[in-house]
Amino acid sequence: MNSALQFEGRRRSSGVLNLTPLIDVVFLLLIFFMLTAQFTAERVLPIDLPTAAGAPITAAPEPPLEVTLLTEVAVQLAGEPIAGGVAALFEPLQRALALSRSKALQLRGDRSVSLATLVQVLEMAQRAGAQRVDVVTVAH
Repeated sequence: MNSALQFEGRRRSSGVLNLTPLIDVVFLLLIFFMLTAQFTAERVLPIDLPTAAGAPITAAPEPPLEVTLLTEVAVQLAGEPIAGGVAALFEPLQRALALSRSKALQLRGDRSVSLATLVQVLEMAQRAGAQRVDVVTVAH
């Protein structure tokens, strides 16, 4: 019995690594990502657009109406001071927006003006007929 053990000898390992399990894992990951990826097909409607003989005429954009809040009392509409402050702003704002084609309003306010005053002016602008209100700030 001892002689059988002598012939068995030592197993020799080659210096080459078995890459088959690694390749299997890579293929499984590839299949997983291919199945879970979202492929979106953009749908394009065939539209036959009309042609024009000349260039389109576009009107110059109307500058928006500007409201400046210096304090709760000092308010300007299009550069003109409003007597009575924010409380008296609604009627002149409504008249100015009625004459405006764009119904756009730019709102500038001093840092010291309270949030309540700003909200009050935004509500007035909505009731007066403003369709777009931009709050102007200074970029840092």
